[in-house]
Amino acid sequence: MKDLKILLYLDFLKIKNGLLDAIHNPLIFLKRFGPAIFFLVFFLIFSGNYSNTDNSSNITFTISNIVYTQVLGGIAIFASILILGVFSFYLCDYTPKNFTLSDIQYLFPSPLNNKIILFYSMVKSAIKGVGMFFLSIIFLIVILVSKTNISLVGLIPVAIGFFFILLFFISLSYLLFAIKVKTGLEKELKLISRIFTGLLFILISYYIYKLYTYGFDISLFLKDIGSSYLISIPIISSISKFSSLILMQTLVPPILDLIFLLSLIILNSYIFTILNVDYYEDIANSVADLNEKIKVAKASRGFNYNTQVENKIKKVNIGISSKERTGVMALYWKCSVARKRRQTSIKKYLVFALNIAISIGGAYATLKGYQLIALVSISVSTLYGVLIFTAASELPRELKNLYIYLIPGSPIAKIFATLLDEILLLVIRITIMFVPSIVLRHEYLILGIGIYIITILTTFVLRMQNLVMILLLPREEDVGPGMLSILFSMIIVMVPVGITVLTYSITTNPYIAFGELTIVISIYFGLLMLLCNTLFNKIEY
Repeated sequence: MKDLKILLYLDFLKIKNGLLDAIHNPLIFLKRFGPAIFFLVFFLIFSGNYSNTDNSSNITFTISNIVYTQVLGGIAIFASILILGVFSFYLCDYTPKNFTLSDIQYLFPSPLNNKIILFYSMVKSAIKGVGMFFLSIIFLIVILVSKTNISLVGLIPVAIGFFFILLFFISLSYLLFAIKVKTGLEKELKLISRIFTGLLFILISYYIYKLYTYGFDISLFLKDIGSSYLISIPIISSISKFSSLILMQTLVPPILDLIFLLSLIILNSYIFTILNVDYYEDIANSVADLNEKIKVAKASRGFNYNTQVENKIKKVNIGISSKERTGVMALYWKCSVARKRRQTSIKKYLVFALNIAISIGGAYATLKGYQLIALVSISVSTLYGVLIFTAASELPRELKNLYIYLIPGSPIAKIFATLLDEILLLVIRITIMFVPSIVLRHEYLILGIGIYIITILTTFVLRMQNLVMILLLPREEDVGPGMLSILFSMIIVMVPVGITVLTYSITTNPYIAFGELTIVISIYFGLLMLLCNTLFNKIEY
């Protein structure tokens, strides 16, 4: 108990020192607390607006047994894929990395009980995981609480359930890691990992086949899965019940499932203790390697040529003509080579598979008569993905290299050359997702083409806004835009969306609203391009 108090006190000191550091440094304060303040203000404004309106305008959230079965089916499909994927990942040479370099240097050599340190790290990781999950869906939560009869308190049992589910997976990862270290059967465990990967692809193929047998009728497919034996399998059943709690409007979590998960967590931890594995050395090496990669990433913003040469990274086909590129286009060639070298084939194919899946979903909705909904949904999901991953860019690394200032050309041309590779790839992916929903019906053909163009233009705006943040931050500081960039991106997106919604509510004409959105986005793009050019010009001269 004394060791646990010490660990809690150390984390309290970290939080306190972090607050003091943020108070004395406005930039750090804005980076750390800006998003939290924004979300809090956003929630208060939303909840305040709707609390002042007539409660009868709120949607009474009810759900039928059929819909509930379909929801359970969807969750069960996701849970079964997740479990097989987790086993495949954990068995493939996995080492826990939820420790920091300071833990290795100060906590591991301390006289604190290693089992207490392990348990504390598991609980802390589970709490962080729950927090990150709810943060990622904060806007959905705000809308649900403001527009329906669902209360914020109703999310508590959901959070409790997710906490125990995450704790189970974390304890399982520690147990499998201990078995690997104790037995030394790394090759055998990797073989088992491949078997789980094969089972995962078989399961996904089975789901696709079942959907095909139902004529791609998703409602019938989900109803069948929701009433099958799959929903009663342990773990899958627990995940389904906890995930659907918000639909049942209950504050009482399923006690038997909590006891079941807690029993598994205790069992995993007990077996790990029985194995008596000295995990310090393996975890220390893993965390040290990870920390080195993070340093390289921060220094180079994603790619270090010297490190890649030392590691004999894979060769890529750069093409004969690409070697002849000179001037600003040399920056495009360099970024293209960097992307090809760091991107694995599996990741590339998975992303394109996701694009094709979204395209098929949009085509299905279009054929069912929901073309406009399909187009808007694809656009919103695309922009949300760009918004979340917009903080990554090659420009910070290039700004630290002298040659970007020596290459002849205008500032804006150099910036676009740095972004051209990722922009072209993004345009290809957006096109794959949009084309079926646009061409399969002609009801909203012109509007669909317009939404497609606006989506591409808005992604440009988000990238340009991120570049403004990068150019404003000092080059000598080891700080990236991160969540600060995402926060400003959200604000930038919300303004034209708000104006468009207001225009549509007044005119009830989607074409007028679309025209207004086009004008606002075009103005945004021009202003951000001018600002980027001015800032880069000041840095250059």
